[in-house]
Amino acid sequence: MNGDGRPDIVTVDAGQGSVSVLANRGDGSFLPRAAYATKWFPFALATGDLDREGHADLVTADGDAVSVLRNTGGTFPNHVDREIGDALAEEVALGDVNGDGKSDLVTAGGIGDPGTVSVFPGLGDGTFGERASYPTERYRVAVAVGDPTGDGRPEIVTASAILGVSVLPNRGDGTFGPARAYRTGDGPDSIAIADLNANGRNHIATADGETDSVSVLLNRGAGFSEQGYDAGAAPATIRAADLNGDGRPDLVMAYSEAKAVSVLANAGRGRFHLGIDHFANDSSESLAIADLDGDARPDVATEATTGRTLSPSCSPGRASVPCRT
Repeated sequence: MNGDGRPDIVTVDAGQGSVSVLANRGDGSFLPRAAYATKWFPFALATGDLDREGHADLVTADGDAVSVLRNTGGTFPNHVDREIGDALAEEVALGDVNGDGKSDLVTAGGIGDPGTVSVFPGLGDGTFGERASYPTERYRVAVAVGDPTGDGRPEIVTASAILGVSVLPNRGDGTFGPARAYRTGDGPDSIAIADLNANGRNHIATADGETDSVSVLLNRGAGFSEQGYDAGAAPATIRAADLNGDGRPDLVMAYSEAKAVSVLANAGRGRFHLGIDHFANDSSESLAIADLDGDARPDVATEATTGRTLSPSCSPGRASVPCRT
């Protein structure tokens, strides 16, 4: 956030109508938070260089609007709000979906939304053009931008609490074709997109809260085939990153009720070992992965409502690979 080459941490503070930025000291510890106001009740957050000035800016989903906080050298003193019309913004993602080199904005609503995703083309100065809406399944709880189809164009992927995931194919001009639905476990709450089996294509993984599972949808070139894995509890968030340095992305889940982070190690060919659990703070419903202490190894940060610090641990009884703290 401040251009010193060290990843900082940003969170949404829903009850306070703000975002918090915690600057990295460089050793994996962080300065006290600096808070910056949003419109009111931010549900979700995305980061990207919206004005092409070389700094990461912030966008929050605030229900009936989004708040854009432009980076002024590590601080975010002002927010500019953009109303989104008859849709809801409870999830937000950024990506260059029309290929013009500018970050575009994608929003999705929750249970009360009429069943659409909204795309706002970025103008390159921190503002956005007119909204285009595309129908998807109702009750969406997550949205992501990536290329799971392998056509070189970013698609929109949404997760529906009652269906699974939907992929909106990019037509190549920043517009999207009809959504294609794929089954997952019940209640997918989060989406990760990565090349999970080293075949040069991106794949989709979801955290399925109602079935206590993880779904891996492998891109076979003509659709996706689903594999399910026991998550041990209801995962709230999923991310993909190579944690053990073997060149294969592993899957990392955060659990709110279990107060844990679990790692599914990639065994190759799109298959995963059973999870290694690490204790986390209360209400660990989201997580982020980056090299926070400068040792060239990815670290995991989770949100917590209490601020308590617990010693790292794991559950070797559930692990099919060695348990390492």
